[in-house]
Amino acid sequence: MTTFRLLFCTLAIALISSGLYAQTTAPQSSSALAIPETGDNLILVGSSMPDSLLYLRAGQVLIESGFAISKADGDRLSMQTEARKIAKASTFPYLVVSVVKGAVQVTGFMESASKTPPRQPLTPAAITNSGAKGAPMRIGFDYMSDYAQRLANSINGTITYAKQQ
Repeated sequence: MTTFRLLFCTLAIALISSGLYAQTTAPQSSSALAIPETGDNLILVGSSMPDSLLYLRAGQVLIESGFAISKADGDRLSMQTEARKIAKASTFPYLVVSVVKGAVQVTGFMESASKTPPRQPLTPAAITNSGAKGAPMRIGFDYMSDYAQRLANSINGTITYAKQQ
């Protein structure tokens, strides 16, 4: 009877241990499962880190990913990258990253390469998950998504895609 109890206790401890391990690795696997839908224009990277540290890490991952930061506001926990040049394109994407209540919000805009008269400023177009693979809008969304995945991996965060009005 004591051999049965020993075997039962060993199995119970093994099952509990494997259950705890699965819970601690869940955020990493859930970020890999996030799939954007057509029309999505916002990516959220959730984290349990304090906002100030999350802001610093978000900026570090931007730089490590090859983005140049053109604007940063430490009080509002937001930053913007310089526009990325795309070969044979008339518009160039840039990212806007901000931290709000434990999540990094990633949006993007397409900036026109053509110059306009000073009285007619162009409003950048929000990047959405649309178009064929080589289309500038899709390339811009791929930049957003790639950055979000790198950030999620570096902080063990979760990714959510959404449509923002």
